Amino acid sequence: MILANTTFLKKISHSSQQLRIDKIRGTFLGHDILREYEGIATRPENFDELFYIHAQFTWEENLVRLIETTNAIVPAGQRFEPTEQQRANILQASELANLLSNNPEYLQIGNELSQRVDENLEAILDAGEIDNVNLRGNRIEQLITGADGLRLLEDMSRTLTIGHEVKVDIKTKILTLSSNPKGFTIDKVLKTLASGNTVISFFFVGINTESKFVVTSLVSILDETILNATRIQFHWAGRNSRGVTQLTGNLSRVFEADFLESVNINLAKEFLQKLIELKPVTSDS
Repeated sequence: MILANTTFLKKISHSSQQLRIDKIRGTFLGHDILREYEGIATRPENFDELFYIHAQFTWEENLVRLIETTNAIVPAGQRFEPTEQQRANILQASELANLLSNNPEYLQIGNELSQRVDENLEAILDAGEIDNVNLRGNRIEQLITGADGLRLLEDMSRTLTIGHEVKVDIKTKILTLSSNPKGFTIDKVLKTLASGNTVISFFFVGINTESKFVVTSLVSILDETILNATRIQFHWAGRNSRGVTQLTGNLSRVFEADFLESVNINLAKEFLQKLIELKPVTSDS
């Protein structure tokens, strides 16, 4: 017995060449199912762990990947190729993030978002009971931002008086589950940072559905704890992209009362350089 969710399909069989976004027709064969995903065997003893990984990504993301792989069509994504100045801007984000870690105006963004969570606490706790990961996340983002669920890289953006732009992506984590939230699409992040004077942060909403409480934390995507939990995934990405990231490591520290954001400039710069140099995803990835 092996797990065959869309995440763990390599492709749809070659007899399914008419598979399209608006025409979902086709079959898959036994050898189209992955026997192992990122070192994890797709067997019953690992089904819980694998399903948590699978649940972070949408049906549409998997469908696009399967269509590309099955039909060998022109890739849908656009790989971002930064200029030398844009590369410099991207790498400088490590220094900017370090500079802002103790900036009162930056910290106030976290305080304001936490206040919005408090104002919508009951509704957020109710939304935490939604089984579908993506519907749950979208609902909570809407409650906090008041937006209509339009999916950009960030859920909100704020320009500080010192000129730096802070883009915030809201992430929901059920504290009683071993969930692995999706991080970000790498090409989108690189393109955003390439504009210069820009940092990106996660605003985590940790929900304990059993004890009925919520904890929050604003933290840079380049924070050391976050980087240690970040894993690069190619599986869901179009073949002309660098892939996506997923937060598969231990995030418990960011929900502790004494947590303080800490950006190691050298470590963050190495991570950004690695993202820039990533090769395009191939059909065999």
